[in-house]
Amino acid sequence: MGAFAHTVVAPTSGTQRLRRAYSIRFRNERHALAECCLYAASHEEARHLAMELHPHLRHHPNQSDLIWCHERDSAQHR
Repeated sequence: MGAFAHTVVAPTSGTQRLRRAYSIRFRNERHALAECCLYAASHEEARHLAMELHPHLRHHPNQSDLIWCHERDSAQHR
């Protein structure tokens, strides 16, 4: 199994919209699983932010296979 890369992006201060923690799992240029964790207002915004951060995702957007919100997951398990 290949190495697992992980990136975290902190929330921006002074934003008007509520931001939640999201993770995006994707295959990188070496076809290894990678994960990008960031704060965004929606799944779609998280996807776009990940594409800005990772050039490979920008050129191959279909390489992302999973996007999930951590807050929703933790709220369901309480």
